[in-house]
Amino acid sequence: MEFAEVVPADVFADLLSQREALAEKADLLAPLIVRVRAPLPVPIDPECAWRNLIDDACKARTAMKLNARPDIPVSRSLEPDPYFEIERCAICGAVEAPQPCIGVCIRKVGEFVLRAHHDTLACEVARFSAYCEAAFTLLRRMCSVTPRDGHWRTNLESFRAEAMRLPRTRERQVPRRRTMHATG
Repeated sequence: MEFAEVVPADVFADLLSQREALAEKADLLAPLIVRVRAPLPVPIDPECAWRNLIDDACKARTAMKLNARPDIPVSRSLEPDPYFEIERCAICGAVEAPQPCIGVCIRKVGEFVLRAHHDTLACEVARFSAYCEAAFTLLRRMCSVTPRDGHWRTNLESFRAEAMRLPRTRERQVPRRRTMHATG
């Protein structure tokens, strides 16, 4: 028998849909964050640049209908420990039931995903969640700040520095969903 740590496929699917929802939000936020990160050209009027950027930030915030935080779908994949160990027959590949052996082979019908794939996806969800949270916080602050006269450039530079510290999200990889079928 070959042992493997797995999670139920439906838990993995919940996490995958959560990742996709966060990736969509990150993709909506990214163009605006790129604009905030860009250096301000010297001949441009800082007040005009500030007002244009803030208008776009407030429109993006309204369009996304985000009140306090990014909407994150709730899923069963946030269970403290959804993992369990299974035995897989080295000859036929069938998955034995995830329960202590009583000397009688019992096979359950179900799909499982390897723990390594689940852990990789969970890390990616955490990264997207951190990015969306930080980017939205920056947007919210930008929309609520009005610089004093003559301090437009200072505020733009301050928000630019904060945007530069945001985590990057472009390195996305979807782990292939390899499932193990247990037969009954």
